[in-house]
Formats: sequence, structure tokens, C-alpha cells
Amino acid sequence: MRHNWHFPQWLKWVFAVFPPLMTLHRYAFFWLSEALFPFIFSAGTSWFKRHFDAQLRKSYNVVKDPAVRKKLIPTYESGCKRITPHNSYAPTYNKPNVKLVTEKMEEITPKGIRTVDGQEYELDTIIFATGFDILKSANAAKITGVGGTDWANLIGDTPAAFNGVVIPNFPNAFVLLGPNTGLGHNTVVFMIECQATYIVSCLRKLIEAGGKSMNCRDMILSIYMSNYED
Repeated sequence: MRHNWHFPQWLKWVFAVFPPLMTLHRYAFFWLSEALFPFIFSAGTSWFKRHFDAQLRKSYNVVKDPAVRKKLIPTYESGCKRITPHNSYAPTYNKPNVKLVTEKMEEITPKGIRTVDGQEYELDTIIFATGFDILKSANAAKITGVGGTDWANLIGDTPAAFNGVVIPNFPNAFVLLGPNTGLGHNTVVFMIECQATYIVSCLRKLIEAGGKSMNCRDMILSIYMSNYED
């Protein structure tokens, strides 16, 4: 279930008059989400994992058609893909104008889509949403660093950055939501705030030192990655 609601005016007034209460409210949500980590990412045989996965599967019980329900329930463990809680997703499949089709698409026709079983579905709109390529999104533009270092070649298939923000041989280059900073259980806004704070501290030190550029040493990143792998 997604905990998403409209804040009443009286509560907005309370937050405006007593800002610390708003901070407490925010961190209550943060630590509630943080507590989900062992449930989502622990070993598959743990009690946490089995209990959490069972609860996720039970959330599909609102789907009345057992055949449709079986198609919707994931066969993989939680954490393998991003969890996107929603209050109205599953119940949508109970509507008479909603149909779940899982057969592979064969071709797009003038009227809609034809699947491999020969069935054609007339459609007004087709939304092409097949996910995204993380590596390509990290290398969206050609960036050249010190000595002609190529950003894409340096990152390779296993992207790494110190604090997920800076990469050696790319002075003054700071990245928000860099490698290994995406979350599957909590808010990424917090990560962005931490990274922005780190960037500001770097810039402050650069200005105070009267320098023109700053760079991350290879040794620092190597130590960071060895700790990460452990």
C-alpha cells in the first residue's frame, strides 16, 4: 500500500508553526522505509524475506479472476525489481474495460497490436515502455577528462564513483545519482540531498583554498570499491 494522502490545512498550519514536527514526520517515514531493507534484500530463506514476499503476493488477492491474478503475481523474489507500491494498480484488473494480455507481440497493425497467437487487439494509443538501460543513461553524453580519459570507457560495465559523486581524472565533475546510489527501499531524495551537501562542501574547500580545480585520486576510489565489495 502506498501511504499517500492530502495533508489537511490544520496539519499544514501545525508544521508551519512548529517546523521540528515536520522534520520528525519526515524522518519517521524515512526510518519506516529503512526498516524494510532486511525484508526486501535479505537472503531468500530468512523469515524476513519469506514473510515480506508472502504479504506482497497476498496484496493481489483483490483481483477476482484467479487466472489474471496468477499472471500478475511475480515469480521472482522481492528486490529483484523495483517495488512500486500502489493502491489502485491491482484492483484495476477487476474493471470490465481492462484486459491483461501476456502473449508476446508479433506486430503492430493499422488497428492496434497482433500477438503471436493470432489475436488482434484494437487500440487507440500504444505506450512503448520496456524499461531503460542503466549503463546508457550513465553515458548519455561524451565526456573527456584529464589526458583524454573517456568517461564511458572508464566507467565500463561496472560503474563506480567515490561517494557516487566523483570519478578520478574528471576534475570539477560532480554527478548526482551516480553509480551505486539508487535505492530500492527508500527515498532517493535523501540520497540527492546528501550528495548535494557533499558537493557544496567540496566547492567550499576549493574556494577557501583559492584553487581552480579539484580531482579524486585513484587510490581513494580503489579503497572505496574494496570496502564496497567486502
